[in-house]
Amino acid sequence: MTVAVSPTLPYAIKYRKHGRIVCLGKICRNDDGELIFGVPYKGRPFRTPSLPLPVYLHLLAAGVRWWIIRFDDQRKAYRIELARVDRVATIGTDGELTVPLRMFEACPYPEWPYAVRSVLIR
Repeated sequence: MTVAVSPTLPYAIKYRKHGRIVCLGKICRNDDGELIFGVPYKGRPFRTPSLPLPVYLHLLAAGVRWWIIRFDDQRKAYRIELARVDRVATIGTDGELTVPLRMFEACPYPEWPYAVRSVLIR
């Protein structure tokens, strides 16, 4: 697999699921300058967080440190170090790396910039 990482931040991560292209989240910098993968939940049902393996590998190659789940309606957020994901994840029925929310830690609610660019991970 070849990984091409966009040098221009922020950018959205898209992936083909169930025959359609979906936006999974975005890569941007947090207040400390670290790269994060942000996934907002607002107006959609919450399911156990998961990442397709090609997306996970892209995030690692891009240097992303944190995977942050943000619940916009409650203004709450949780994070996990991306490097821990392969140690705590199980493989879901869809083949994705699934991480129970209890493995994430509470963190300050992040504000992140709007992404106008996207990368489709195959």
